[in-house]
Amino acid sequence: MAEPTLKQIRMFLAVARHRSFRVAGDRVSASQSSISIQIKQLEDRVGLALFDRTTRVVKLTPAGSELLADFERLAAMADEVRVKCAQLAAGRTGQLRIGVLPSIAEHLLPEVIAEFSRELPGVHFEIFEAVEQELIAAVKVGRCDLGLTSARMLERGMTFEGLFSDDLFAVMLSSHPLASLDEIPIAALAERPLILTKWGTSLRLAASQAFEDEGIAIVPAYEVTNMATALGFAAKGLGVALLPASAVRNMQNVATVARPLRGQAGSRMMGILQLEGAVSYPLQQRFIALLRSVVATAASRQVLAPES
Repeated sequence: MAEPTLKQIRMFLAVARHRSFRVAGDRVSASQSSISIQIKQLEDRVGLALFDRTTRVVKLTPAGSELLADFERLAAMADEVRVKCAQLAAGRTGQLRIGVLPSIAEHLLPEVIAEFSRELPGVHFEIFEAVEQELIAAVKVGRCDLGLTSARMLERGMTFEGLFSDDLFAVMLSSHPLASLDEIPIAALAERPLILTKWGTSLRLAASQAFEDEGIAIVPAYEVTNMATALGFAAKGLGVALLPASAVRNMQNVATVARPLRGQAGSRMMGILQLEGAVSYPLQQRFIALLRSVVATAASRQVLAPES
């Protein structure tokens, strides 16, 4: 049996509502004969008469009454789908799955999502926080629509749009011998106890590269997973932690100071990672546009260093 069409269902509902083929036709901008043809085709598909036409007033048959509520639900669902399709096409609803480095998740991302949600409160966000290797894998297999990370481990088949430079800072006690310097030479850190994040993070790669560029081999005194742990260790005088600007910008501990590395050693370019050739939906495009705007505003306030 052929399935009823949405047009036939809407014609049926119009006739059922107005109890007249002529009035129903006026309401849906269709001729009475067109309405009659659609209802006849619907009855043929159902295999039952849906209207009693023997009287001057059109009435539903028992079968028509039985199907009325079902057809109303189908029509209402079709209306909801139509509205949702329009909202999706306009980038006003849906879900965004964002992979993000912890440093960006803590500082930049909340500001972007807060502003985005004020305009589009119906958007659902799924946030995947991970180190860079895991973010690349998540974007690659489609677990994330985009990643907010650095470009140090960029793989083939991926695109990267740089947004801002995240410089490395040396965090230490304010009483530390190096704290009096405005900038810290990499060589001055070589003999100091160092607190670094573990291997597999873009931050560790950046820090190690900074020393390697100077021909210096290092063995950190402490390797930690979280930047907050590195800050805590530095605050207790256990060594010098190398952390990104995004992590030290709002540092609360008055016993510690953060000094930039000379020559922007270890600087990471942070930005948007996407799968090359992947479909970019309107909602995703709106989010990226807002992200660019927030970064540009932060750069104008000298909160972030823009891409050079």
